[in-house]
Amino acid sequence: MLNILNKNINLISFLFYFLIFTYVYIFSLNNIINLWTFNELHINYSAGFLPRGLIGTIMLKLDSLGFEKRIFFSSLFYIFTILNFLLFINILKIKFKNVLIFIFFVLNPSFILFNFYDLGGYARLEIFGIFSILLHTYLALISDRQNEKIIFYNKYYFFLIIPILIVNVLIHEVNFFLIPFHIILTWLIIIKQTSTYEKIKYYFPYLIFIPIALYFWINPITAEKALLILDQIENKQNINASIIESIGTPILFRSEFSYMINPLTNLFKYFFIFLFYLTPVLFVFHWLDRFTKQKIFLNILVILPLFLLFYIGRDWGRWIHIILFVVFCINIYLINKQNYSIYNNKNKILVLFFTMLILFQFTFTRIPHCCNLVEKNISITGGIISKVIVFNNLINNKIDVKSRFKSF
Repeated sequence: MLNILNKNINLISFLFYFLIFTYVYIFSLNNIINLWTFNELHINYSAGFLPRGLIGTIMLKLDSLGFEKRIFFSSLFYIFTILNFLLFINILKIKFKNVLIFIFFVLNPSFILFNFYDLGGYARLEIFGIFSILLHTYLALISDRQNEKIIFYNKYYFFLIIPILIVNVLIHEVNFFLIPFHIILTWLIIIKQTSTYEKIKYYFPYLIFIPIALYFWINPITAEKALLILDQIENKQNINASIIESIGTPILFRSEFSYMINPLTNLFKYFFIFLFYLTPVLFVFHWLDRFTKQKIFLNILVILPLFLLFYIGRDWGRWIHIILFVVFCINIYLINKQNYSIYNNKNKILVLFFTMLILFQFTFTRIPHCCNLVEKNISITGGIISKVIVFNNLINNKIDVKSRFKSF
């Protein structure tokens, strides 16, 4: 049995993810899982070159040609969810031969399962930013295996990674905060194999993000432009004017921190959740290949910009999710020679504890995507058992879906 699991862990993981997110996709074809994002995707360039207008422009154009908005909306996030878990599984396959470590990441509620355990985190625009860091990490790992490493990396870096990053920031400003990760990962790849001139060549494309950021800063989605966008949308079903208007506030002018730390207990709850999921992840990476001062410094460097998100937005669970993905990607690339002595008989108790932790997190816990946990009486309780109960109730029509979700 264990031998079969070892040989087929990649396929089993893929089928597990595929089945649960296909169910979510089928459900989303008739029910709007995330009303906020559905409204957000209606922002378009009819009122000028505005933040977040790219996807909306494409969606509304396709809608006018007969491709329904509901199909576009549901399929877009389903496709990128599949791409993300395919990349995630393949990255694990490249780096980890031990099935226990593999399962730890696959079943961890802070990674792929985050969007399933709390559907409020599903269909969010940072999915494109997470796609970019997973893709960049995957290509970095593949390039390390090539004889002509830099030639291989060049081909994908200039013609795939940089264009994707540009598209990402046009989709949502949150993706700006992931650019430091890409800058640092590129540096780790090229540092020993390029001249000073070549290093300048690699970083020159990042200059394009400066005018984009400045333009969005001085030309945000004002309330007037939001109303103009709303007026020009032909089919306004499930469109909420207040959501469109609230999106107009420039991202760096927002301040939700005072709300989120009132009461202070809410801050402590999120801090506990953050440590509860971050600590085992860091422990695994330290277990495999001990942390050095350089590794610690790089970890701080890549996640530091992301802490600004806790100031500007209430969705603290989403920000924890993003940070953990960044930590995963940077550390999985930094692994050099794995310490396989961790699996010897001396560590049986530690392995047993680790196995129990995996099962506990997967079975009973989740990261709430939002908001003030104390005010809304939200807890970390969840996990696969909770989802099985929900599915059973859905199948037996014990849940009033219409009271929870808007329908197309």
